[in-house]
Amino acid sequence: MPRQTWGVRCRAHRTSDGQPCAAWSVRGAYVCVKHGGAAPQVRAKAEYRMVMAGIWNQAERRLVKRLRALGSGSGIAWPP
Repeated sequence: MPRQTWGVRCRAHRTSDGQPCAAWSVRGAYVCVKHGGAAPQVRAKAEYRMVMAGIWNQAERRLVKRLRALGSGSGIAWPP
């Protein structure tokens, strides 16, 4: 399976001025390494998210393929 992209910025905020952290989060997580992204439980949940995203993407592709096959023979224009 190809590596999935994860373009999410860290959701933590700095304590000094309250501004959001500008770092990129760990792939599959919502915080950067500095704000806890290296913790084992965060890495485990991130890996789970990426696996589930891959499963959902595969299922979605299969569903679209089947719907297109059904629509092509019935005179229904799909996608709308």
